[in-house]
Amino acid sequence: MNTVMLIVRKELNLGLRQNMTRATLALMTILFTGIPTAFVYGFRSMDTKQTNMGPLLDIIKHQYPQLANLPQNEMAIAALLTTMQNLFILSPALIPLIMAVYSVIGEKQTRSLEALLATPASTEQILAGKCIAAAVPGILSGWVSYAVFLALSLPALPRSIFDAVLIRPAWLAALLLLVPAIALATVVVGLMVSSRASDPQSAQQVGGLVVLPIVALIGGQASGLVQLSTLVVLLAAVLLLAIDAALLSAAVKLFRRETILTRWK
Repeated sequence: MNTVMLIVRKELNLGLRQNMTRATLALMTILFTGIPTAFVYGFRSMDTKQTNMGPLLDIIKHQYPQLANLPQNEMAIAALLTTMQNLFILSPALIPLIMAVYSVIGEKQTRSLEALLATPASTEQILAGKCIAAAVPGILSGWVSYAVFLALSLPALPRSIFDAVLIRPAWLAALLLLVPAIALATVVVGLMVSSRASDPQSAQQVGGLVVLPIVALIGGQASGLVQLSTLVVLLAAVLLLAIDAALLSAAVKLFRRETILTRWK
């Protein structure tokens, strides 16, 4: 673990010194906090009485029976929040992908990867350190963004909606368990792709396919096909961790340190 933590510190120091990485981290944190907050304050003043929201209201009443007697406008806010919450899972998936891709291709371009691969550290230790260093900023960004969003939204929302939607146990469990698992999967895929790709852009494009299941989750929740419960979250977390372990094993086999540098031109 001492070797892994040394690699983590080295990766964080190198990655966070890059202007693009810092700007991306700050911009995504601000955007993924500001957009849902702006919708909360803007949507509460809109008149939805003239809008046909019957199917959507039925979904919300099914997901949150305790909100069934609220006015239509407040029910619409609950529906909006249920969808917008998924942004806080999407952000921790995107930020680690950028850092993971840079940690291989970027280091090749700056001539800092050769020294790391020449050390006695095993491939497993190198990849573990890179995974942790790439995942932690994204995970913290997602958690901090949501905490700030809660603080900003509390004055604008009825307490019943705040309690039923924003701090419901199933969602908090998803935030605490699924976000790290998704971030780790994104990082491992990013490392696998970047170990074979020749430039960061192509690696990020391929690695970006990892976010497609999150987009599907957003659509599933909006249509009422997917409902988060604590049991569902726990099962999903176990499944994701198993997938992470399989991906990491595959990454170790793909990351052939003795030939990875000579293959790049």
